[in-house]
Amino acid sequence: MNLTITQKIWAGLLYGPPVWICLIGTVLLSGRVRSVNLGNTTNNYITHNYGELGDKAIEKAEKYGVDTPLFLALITQESACHPDAVSPVGARGLGQVMPDTGRSECGVDPDDLFDPDVNLDCSAFYLAKMLRLKGGDVSLALASYNAGPGNAKRALKSFPETRNYVRRILADYEGD
Repeated sequence: MNLTITQKIWAGLLYGPPVWICLIGTVLLSGRVRSVNLGNTTNNYITHNYGELGDKAIEKAEKYGVDTPLFLALITQESACHPDAVSPVGARGLGQVMPDTGRSECGVDPDDLFDPDVNLDCSAFYLAKMLRLKGGDVSLALASYNAGPGNAKRALKSFPETRNYVRRILADYEGD
């Protein structure tokens, strides 16, 4: 989902308080409004701004060894933190997990991908797997998450959608 800050604010107005919390955290974490040093206070800061989703995201990111701000940047880009999001190609939930990926990688029934706990667990697991598969290269891991592990290098070179996807997540993650 490619949303500007204005679109994210409108989405928050339409979808209500859980999205407001996520979007406020996104704006602050992305560096667009830099009012907090994330240094040693990342977990408290994320939990405060993302509410229950932040708690779950931290838990799942830590469970699989994924850097929490990277994971939050990914779920924000994927779904604008909307647990019921469905992409035009059928990806579901916070991490926009494809039903076949959820089933094959996480053993999850596709209908369960709308459960934030299940989706965050599968998303964090899959991102961690892509990071390992790509030797810790965050750009290639994100491209793999988006376009599939066999398509990552080609997608970064040939698919503007994947290049922009990776660029936006890295900008949020790195605070650019």
